[in-house]
Amino acid sequence: KSVTTDSILAFYNGIRLAGKECVQSENWEDDAYKIMDLLPPDDTGESDVLDIPYEYQNTKHYSASLAHKANHSFKPNSKFCLCYHPRFGPVPTLISVQPLQGGSEVLVNYEYAYDEAPPWYTALH
Repeated sequence: KSVTTDSILAFYNGIRLAGKECVQSENWEDDAYKIMDLLPPDDTGESDVLDIPYEYQNTKHYSASLAHKANHSFKPNSKFCLCYHPRFGPVPTLISVQPLQGGSEVLVNYEYAYDEAPPWYTALH
């Protein structure tokens, strides 16, 4: 289905972890499905993280939200915004930044901090 600019494309939800509970792995593959929740930091300055555990990363096992399937691009056709989902509450949401034809790949700039980014990201940067 084709969409116009500023259309909601997908929501991102998972297990909400307090920032202090979220331990960064030495292996980037283990952290590939973790995303900041986009809510303001708590009183300690920590931001929460949404994690989709390995066993739910495949759409055969989890498809209640699908923004985790968007790929990275430095020329994205979507962006993350915070939206209110009727079931999940406030969650990161992919919004189109340009009109998209049906069947287009959804691309978003992951905006990793360069010094914390995976090798494939820094190689593209």
